[in-house]
Amino acid sequence: MNSPVSVAEHRDAVCALLAPALGARGQRLSLPLADAVGHVLAESLANPLDSPPFDNSQMDGYAVNLADARAAASLRVGATIAAGAEPGRLPPGTAAPIMTGAPIPEGANAVVPIERCTPDRFDDTLDRVAFDAAWLHDAHDGIFVRPRGSDLQAGKTLVPGSTRLGAAQIGVIAGAGFTHVTVRRPLRVGIISSGDELVAPGNPLASGKIYDANTHMLSAAVRETGAEVAFTLHVPDGVGDFWSLWRSGAAPCDLLITSAGVSQGAFEVIKSVFADCTFYSVGMQPGGPQGLGRLRPDAAGAEWAFAAPIPVLNFPGNPVSALISFEMFLRPLLCEAQGLSPMRVSTLLPIAQAVESPPKHQVRRARVLRAGGRPISVALMGGPSSHLLHSYSVSDALVHLPPEVTHVRAGDPVETWFLERVFA
Repeated sequence: MNSPVSVAEHRDAVCALLAPALGARGQRLSLPLADAVGHVLAESLANPLDSPPFDNSQMDGYAVNLADARAAASLRVGATIAAGAEPGRLPPGTAAPIMTGAPIPEGANAVVPIERCTPDRFDDTLDRVAFDAAWLHDAHDGIFVRPRGSDLQAGKTLVPGSTRLGAAQIGVIAGAGFTHVTVRRPLRVGIISSGDELVAPGNPLASGKIYDANTHMLSAAVRETGAEVAFTLHVPDGVGDFWSLWRSGAAPCDLLITSAGVSQGAFEVIKSVFADCTFYSVGMQPGGPQGLGRLRPDAAGAEWAFAAPIPVLNFPGNPVSALISFEMFLRPLLCEAQGLSPMRVSTLLPIAQAVESPPKHQVRRARVLRAGGRPISVALMGGPSSHLLHSYSVSDALVHLPPEVTHVRAGDPVETWFLERVFA
């Protein structure tokens, strides 16, 4: 039996395999703003206009000239200025009722909040209004006025390129008048899970069966990186006509991920079907069995041929092994392809308990212990077994124990990856 390859060697092989597919990051799409959430902006957007585009009121109150307001016991009540109205001009000796967001009239330099006025209400029958003298004494030019361009001036960067668009970014882009944005075309990833034992969630669970976690888990992981799930497919063990299933359920994709069927069992359908892939063991736990290669354009038959070979990554089937494989070898590349951070911070932290480790690169689930909000140590969650997915779900870090480290004492520093559960 061949010796396992190192984590670094397998990572290099994955990088080389995916290099052509990751070139798709240069491709662009123009999308309506309503469809752009979650996509990555291809290039920086410049602000086409001052924001706000005019001086406007921060409060419901009266637009005044402070010198006029201080010089008289009261001012005449002028025409009301509503949001959306033309700004007009404030006559001398006049206070204009003004609503929040309404344009400041020419000649006004302040807004007096309605609660500082007498009477402290709007009334169409009022002829004059007075103001709190103490408030006027302390007031300054521009008080409760939102100046033109105070949020962002015209010509400044509105949203930088490589930003993943969320609610705030969509809002500011819409506020600048854009209807479409140019985004990076997301990589399209196909996902195949194999195994007779798998049952789709929501269906009855017969004896000996388990619910399919991998399809949903890997789909979520792919979407976290800004990539798209092109299709998902479940393949039973020993299936006689894999390509019939493929033709009925697959779709064009840039990359294919499979889970399970890559080890030394008697029913390893993935190894049988993906004969052009290379399968071997990586010196890592969990996630040792790995495979990679390409799917030929004509593999599914001439009627389903595609333009170029599709790169394939073959992950092991145990859920923790599959997700650790994604974190170690694929997440950073998919994030980089979209111009995003891999959502990972690495540091050294003291480990809370002693642990024995095999002479492999062991990756353990863990929680960061904090004091005053600062990380002070890291505690392992659950055991090393690759079926313990729940301990992964309550972890916020991964601890790395390299092959040469077989014993770690409590308090020893260990490499710790912080896992962020949010989009980059």
